[in-house]
Amino acid sequence: MPSVGWKVGSQASGYSAPFDVNTNIATWTANSGGPVHPDGSINTGANVGDCWRTAVPLSGSFANASWTFQCSIIKTGIGAFGSADGRAIFRLFKSATEDGSSGVTEITSGQLVGSTELVTTSQTDSIYTGTIDAFTVTDEYLFIQVGWEIITAATGMGSGNTIASLRKGTTASYIITSDFTQTPTQTAYLEATDSTSIDGTGPDDVAWASPDFAEAGEGLSSQFINTPFALDEYSDYLNAEGFGFSIDSGATITKITAQLLRRCDGASAVQDDEIYLVVGGSASGSNKSAGAYWSTSWEIAEYEWTSSFPTISEINASNFGFRIAVVNRLGGGEIGFVDQMRIMIEYTTSSSVKLLAILGVGN
Repeated sequence: MPSVGWKVGSQASGYSAPFDVNTNIATWTANSGGPVHPDGSINTGANVGDCWRTAVPLSGSFANASWTFQCSIIKTGIGAFGSADGRAIFRLFKSATEDGSSGVTEITSGQLVGSTELVTTSQTDSIYTGTIDAFTVTDEYLFIQVGWEIITAATGMGSGNTIASLRKGTTASYIITSDFTQTPTQTAYLEATDSTSIDGTGPDDVAWASPDFAEAGEGLSSQFINTPFALDEYSDYLNAEGFGFSIDSGATITKITAQLLRRCDGASAVQDDEIYLVVGGSASGSNKSAGAYWSTSWEIAEYEWTSSFPTISEINASNFGFRIAVVNRLGGGEIGFVDQMRIMIEYTTSSSVKLLAILGVGN
């Protein structure tokens, strides 16, 4: 990283200057009713940049809560080292463009003024802590525009080349956000590794032939068959477990989607009867069957749960899954086929984020 910061050695009080990604700023602007910099207009010219920026775009929501902005400096350069008081000032923006050249929205309602600190040969931290209103980002970068203000004119510096140099690292020059809730993350659809035919509740329940064919990688269809499979005869449960989820314990579940790859021999024959999640090896929650008839061509049916979710540990367990039962509404030896049973989990995570100073905006 190039040496960047502000030349404070011979500067009078009552002046401010922007940050620049590639240089030590030596040009100061007299305050006019307050610090001029940062001025609220992102510099996007070539080989310059007056902001720190997130390394990647973000999608989600920041809570209405406290943020911390820290600009860390240390005295370097040529000349006799005396003392000078100053402070960092910040503004917060968002933009979908990497260099902040368009679609820029300022989140803050003006300047955030950091603590006044003495520039010394040890790291000094000018810090602002305060509440920022809730806001959302959709594939957008955060930009933190930074400036430095001289509060007390330098004494004993002896040279205009004395510099308040920016320090960067895990304990220097960073932002801690309010809680950030990411746009829901979706797991991949995972397939069952353990499927069985389980007796239903009725007296004439029909077993599924080769239920293990509904497991991952089998490439064969499990059949629900009885000869004759009579009118209004119900199946056993086809129970699918062993999906192998490993979701973080701090996540919040927002949706569970189960998919069934299915078909049947006759039109208006095989009909959904019961669709339940399996939690701890037993049926759980609400029945998601809408009584839909199965197609005579292979189709993917989806069933969604959007509330009253199992716990994360229950979802990650080997005996989590879902089960189905069907009924024949046509008669005449109808056959239902299942070739795949899989589940996708949608969830969010929420925590504060520590953003280290990333240099190079507009670079």
